[in-house]
Amino acid sequence: MNRDCKVTVKNEPFPYLFFEDVFDQDALDKIWREFDYYKDNFEHFFRHPRETGAAGHTDIPNGMLKRNKGFFFHDIWHNPNHSSLSRISQEIFYKESVNQSESYYFRDFLPNEISILCSVYGPEDYYLPHKDATIATGCLWLYKEPKKWEGGKFRFVDYDLEFECNNNTMVVFPGGMQHEVTEIEMDDNDFADGYGRYTISYFMNVRNPNS
Repeated sequence: MNRDCKVTVKNEPFPYLFFEDVFDQDALDKIWREFDYYKDNFEHFFRHPRETGAAGHTDIPNGMLKRNKGFFFHDIWHNPNHSSLSRISQEIFYKESVNQSESYYFRDFLPNEISILCSVYGPEDYYLPHKDATIATGCLWLYKEPKKWEGGKFRFVDYDLEFECNNNTMVVFPGGMQHEVTEIEMDDNDFADGYGRYTISYFMNVRNPNS
């Protein structure tokens, strides 16, 4: 993780952590080389929303809770260290970066089970309000600059709290907090060129080794 990363701890209106400048430029270059490989093989890697969880959990018949494409890293990498993003991410979550003494929720929080989901949002994509079955979720936002999309804001709907999803920033929060992504507006050609809105979701739990 970038040694210049800024972490803001919030306890109100609920506990969350906000990270700015998560990765340094060297790490970002490695991540984007990996993402370009995924983009060039888009149909091979990126799955239908129903294959990445929660998409169909809606009261609307045949309705979709989300419209985006994505994949879980454990589905494509048998060894997570073969992925630059997965390898670099370990510096965030296994070096106590989310263990923040000023937070009553994240104080002494040391997750030992983390699942990583890469999602990309393009024209008219969204994610309706939902909750995660986690102790904590981290949402890291990345996009190629210059930014070529509008919308795509991340909102905690019960508190009217929203984030602009600036590049290379992340919010970490209790998974039970209801959240959504507003609809994306962008050109199809820009999306095809790799300028979509990427979210890296870290689903964090603590598993008892004896269970």
